[in-house]
Amino acid sequence: MAKKNISLATFDDLVLLQEKNGTDMGQQHKGYHGVHIYTSLIAGSQLQQTTARLKQARLFGFISDGTPGKHDHAEHESVYVRCFDAESGKPVMSMAGLNELEHQHAEGLVCAIEAELLKVGIELNDSPELNNTERKMVCICLDGAASNMGKYRSVKALLQKRYPWVIVVHCINHNLELAIGDLRKHDPDYLFFDETMRDIFSVFHFSNKNAERSKLLLMKWKKSLPIFLVYKQSDG
Repeated sequence: MAKKNISLATFDDLVLLQEKNGTDMGQQHKGYHGVHIYTSLIAGSQLQQTTARLKQARLFGFISDGTPGKHDHAEHESVYVRCFDAESGKPVMSMAGLNELEHQHAEGLVCAIEAELLKVGIELNDSPELNNTERKMVCICLDGAASNMGKYRSVKALLQKRYPWVIVVHCINHNLELAIGDLRKHDPDYLFFDETMRDIFSVFHFSNKNAERSKLLLMKWKKSLPIFLVYKQSDG
């Protein structure tokens, strides 16, 4: 359901469908109680894997960003960690957690980040004696809000005071969003494109039937798109 972005309200119907197809679903899968049991087990397993990976990693960084709650509309802080997997040697991004903020100032953000990192075995202590975990942290990625990137009292300032070697990066996607936001104020072509995309979204997003049609169109576009790109490159 998570991979397909399907509403939780359809869970019972999907269970019944599986049973009609001959799958023995038992009793634990049925109802929302079963959902909470299995999602908790899956989340616990993923946290264990992330903790073990970070313990073996030589270096790590984290990404943090604010997001409003879908139901309570309270502000939360989401934290992701990134490191190189010791076995494959490839970079891996894992979610550490999502924490509701008690305060939205820099100190409150740092407390929320510390609480989420602790769930995956990363302990940040506000003390002069550094632990092994803190020495591994090399990079932090944040958006450009004043509470994150301000010069004096921000997440960046507080953490770099404790860990002066850490590189703090202004999120590239947020920079791009700001640049496009400036562009949209003046460029008529962008305004037309933005309006068109919003119309397409409103047509396909709120209708399952139209969403299926959009998938079929996407499959057709994938076949014709390489030809279009070759034409544009040769034309250029």
